[in-house]
Amino acid sequence: MKRLDFPSLFHANCEVIIETTKSQRCTACEKHRHSLTGLKSRKSHDESTHPSSHTSYAALRTPEIVERLHRMHKENKLLKKQISRLQQKISSAIATEGVEVDVDLHDDLKSMANDCTAEIQHSYPEGSFQRLFGEEQIKASSVVNARARRWHPVFIKWCLYLRHLSGKAYELVRDSGCVQLPSQRTLRDYTHHISTTIGFSVQVDEMLLDIANLEQDVNRYVFLIMDEVHIKQDLVFDKHFKTLLGFVNIGDFNTHLSQYEASVSGESGEPVLAKSMLVLMVRGLFRNLNFPYAQFACTDLTGDLLVDPIWEAIARLERQGFKVMGITCDGASVNRRFWKIHAKNDKNLYKVPNIFSSDEKEFIPYLTDWEVSVNQKKGIPKKARLKMLLSAETRLGIITTIKSFVELVRYLFTIPGITCFLSERLSQDPLEKFFGCQRQRGKTCDNPNVQEFCKNTQALRVINGVCGNVTKGNCRGSKKALDVDEESQPLPKRHRKHK
Repeated sequence: MKRLDFPSLFHANCEVIIETTKSQRCTACEKHRHSLTGLKSRKSHDESTHPSSHTSYAALRTPEIVERLHRMHKENKLLKKQISRLQQKISSAIATEGVEVDVDLHDDLKSMANDCTAEIQHSYPEGSFQRLFGEEQIKASSVVNARARRWHPVFIKWCLYLRHLSGKAYELVRDSGCVQLPSQRTLRDYTHHISTTIGFSVQVDEMLLDIANLEQDVNRYVFLIMDEVHIKQDLVFDKHFKTLLGFVNIGDFNTHLSQYEASVSGESGEPVLAKSMLVLMVRGLFRNLNFPYAQFACTDLTGDLLVDPIWEAIARLERQGFKVMGITCDGASVNRRFWKIHAKNDKNLYKVPNIFSSDEKEFIPYLTDWEVSVNQKKGIPKKARLKMLLSAETRLGIITTIKSFVELVRYLFTIPGITCFLSERLSQDPLEKFFGCQRQRGKTCDNPNVQEFCKNTQALRVINGVCGNVTKGNCRGSKKALDVDEESQPLPKRHRKHK
């Protein structure tokens, strides 16, 4: 047998190994030549490329996961060595070049810091976050006992948002001593003053009333935004409520109804793990209010299951003094089914009587339907006529949006003091931004489980208007500066139990 001096690829059942040319191949090699070449190409490609570091672990194979972990382990060791070398350099520099500050010099430095207050007030206007930040740092530095520090509500919200982005980065900034920040235990007292649950909660209602400030009548007018977001299917034990979190929970009535339907149809009536979260958000029409009101763990949601939670949310809001002017949602099949339940004989539904409202109005006639003008044309085949129209779903969505918006604006302009209204207040951007903040918290795991979602929601309720723009998303960013006066309401805090 002759040894080949060049790399070759042969089938396992090759009849003879020779120096191959196009005319000198056995039957097996000739038959499987394309398959073997493709296999060799894919193997060389897999060996030469690595998956992106942003790829989710769920999309990786086991060898790729092991390889990424090994690579991350090496990077961590290298970073630890660099940190250790920097700490040694800083320690040696302090030992050789550091100057010990006596009491008089310490008092002089504090006096200089206090003198900077006038410069801060001169440089930044009243109500700006830069001015508030400087004042908080000077006030915190002047307090000897850390337990006696009292923080401004806006500064607490900013710290919560910073910790929400990265707890490690927050501790790094706080431990540096360059900036005075409250401890994470103090922040938890603000985010854990109420319990986080699936569905509606009286405590959340009270929190919404404190934020909304219904003393001004225009703050009563709100919209309800709803959408679903994918979550990780997981089962977690909640030590506070002594229950398992992760099962489908769309309210007691809907949950029991779904289990009964499954048992009647012969399917297993056992609880099912949730794979998505339905969120209802309250958005103010004339105020910067974007409040995650309720969330429901669900899977394979249908339009009829939306009726109970949405109408219960409207009823609770109306009883609190709000005026729910409408609902914003996308054109998913589930939402269109929800519309049809209320449509009766009207396919172009854009308004449903609010049985919980005390000031129901009559409505203008329908706008001219776009479809009428196309149907009046004669001598056009049916397929060509359909091409002149949008799809039925898109056409229904446009007509519903136009009619409901015109009707809403006409009603809003009857309210005393209302002279203008921006349609941007009806978009789903705040809810999409809320979902982006949920994924931001997850680091490499983009989809939180039910327990993590509820905890993140409570933190984002406290942060509210301080939450910044999401770096990646399909919603418009806002360049509006933080309004300190608007976000300065006192924050409720959990009382610690003294041992």
